[in-house]
Amino acid sequence: MFLFCADFGVPLAQEQTIGPTSVLTFHVLEIDTIYMNIKIPYDKLSQLKSELIFMLTTNKVTLRRLQKLKGLLKFYVRTLYSGRVFV
Repeated sequence: MFLFCADFGVPLAQEQTIGPTSVLTFHVLEIDTIYMNIKIPYDKLSQLKSELIFMLTTNKVTLRRLQKLKGLLKFYVRTLYSGRVFV
């Protein structure tokens, strides 16, 4: 494909091009076309868990940090089938 595009002068970015795959990462979420599901990567899930643990163990929190957690939860609840009701 790269040679074909190079023959016609179409520029391709190597870092943005991937080969055939059944799992695609799109906006941090992993989309699996074989099992037909969407997953949160482990590193992002652990980041979310640590943020939740911090919120549960602290007495005060800034508005900005609370809004950040709300945004993370709203984004990641899209991967849960039953969580869409609460959005």
